[in-house]
Amino acid sequence: MLSQFDEFRARTGDPVSAAILVLAQVLSKPAGQSLTVGEAAEYLHVSEQSVYELCRAGQIRHHRIGKGRGTIRFDRADLDTFREDAQREPVDLFSKHLRN
Repeated sequence: MLSQFDEFRARTGDPVSAAILVLAQVLSKPAGQSLTVGEAAEYLHVSEQSVYELCRAGQIRHHRIGKGRGTIRFDRADLDTFREDAQREPVDLFSKHLRN
């Protein structure tokens, strides 16, 4: 399955235009409407897997909808807070996997 960025890039042939279209789509969501994992990944310029890792590590605020593991959703304000915090102190998800 193509990400929104890949889909727009294929349509426009221009990665800058595709990035602008994705950002416009995410920012056009009404305040209070939750973002999906894919939309959060596009907004943060990371992979969906990185978003799942950030959730698992407790680094990014999210909520689950539904039974069991549920569907993960994000408020844009929480993503903005995460970005601001990450600029001050970069997030390190991978050092736990390194051998000493």
